[in-house]
Amino acid sequence: MTNRSCPLPNVHIFLQPDGIKPCCSYGKISPLPINEFWDSDELVNINLALKNNRPLSGCWHCQHKEKITGISTRLEALSEWGETEKQQAPIYLDLRLSNLCNFRCRSCEPDFSSGIDIEAQHNHELQSFYRSIGHSKIQYIDKQTLEYVIDILPTLKMLKLAGGEPTCMPEVKQIIQYIIDHKLHNIDIQITTNGSFKDDFWIDAMKKLPSIHWTISLDGTEHIAELVRDGTNWPLVLKNLYLLAHTSHSLLINTTISNLNILQLAPLISLINNVRNQNIDKRNGIDHIFQPVSQPVHMIPWNLPTNLRSLAISRIQTYLGMELSDINKQLFTKLINTLESQPFDTVQWERSRLFNSLLDQTRKQNHSVCFE
Repeated sequence: MTNRSCPLPNVHIFLQPDGIKPCCSYGKISPLPINEFWDSDELVNINLALKNNRPLSGCWHCQHKEKITGISTRLEALSEWGETEKQQAPIYLDLRLSNLCNFRCRSCEPDFSSGIDIEAQHNHELQSFYRSIGHSKIQYIDKQTLEYVIDILPTLKMLKLAGGEPTCMPEVKQIIQYIIDHKLHNIDIQITTNGSFKDDFWIDAMKKLPSIHWTISLDGTEHIAELVRDGTNWPLVLKNLYLLAHTSHSLLINTTISNLNILQLAPLISLINNVRNQNIDKRNGIDHIFQPVSQPVHMIPWNLPTNLRSLAISRIQTYLGMELSDINKQLFTKLINTLESQPFDTVQWERSRLFNSLLDQTRKQNHSVCFE
């Protein structure tokens, strides 16, 4: 990044059970409590480094993604917030209030899925593939942190809720109910879901807070969705996709591209185009964005041997002939270039095969269907 300007340390806090960061992509977690972080020397030093264009190791993730794909958290924030000065208090919160989740996605971590955490605790071979495991219980934020969040809700401009799976979390329901009860309609609420909710609470919330923006994470359709994102009940997720498309204020479909689904995206693209074409009168539209996996490294989409790389390039050329946004076309074009230019990493490919084979044994699945 020749220009390292980033507004997020001036407006935003990212919170998860094991700590706090200036954004989700930042590489270091602060141990400070949330009520001390905003005015801490730690955040001041981050701002000074960005302002003076000094190297900042915590920002490596954005640097890497901008180089490979031209997309990053920093660039998205600049587009949304501009070069904003430091605010008196955070006006944008991105909350991962617990790791409670009913899915076990193959590219996820125990810190973001209680199901993966439990699975890894019972399989010692799997533990070496994760950055942290063995919490023996669901991770939650503490009561003081939740109180701080609720206290600043009246001055917030944006609130993102993810997980884990936020529609499963009682703390998220508590926050949403507070917003409803106090008529805090000034907050731009964005919820990222796996689309598995059955609870009438969310149907009611959409009626009382019609401006909620929803992001639904879909990495495939039918049996590919159920394998890549274990826990998926495809008929339920499909039903909720159409529900959100018809009733929500706006909807984003987010697809994470890994070496498991890069060959299988055509049915998903067709589905999303069908959903969009049925809802052409929606005020804020229905967008679809693809993002390549960067962690874990063994799941990156170009971690494929030569024969599968050739097949991936051929499939991507098919995708490019379908109805795609310009930004998605640019991403797929960059992926072709990366597949053609990046050397094959035998170690990471073997690591990927071992990891997915272990999951197959545990879950009674067969990931080889992803390479057909």
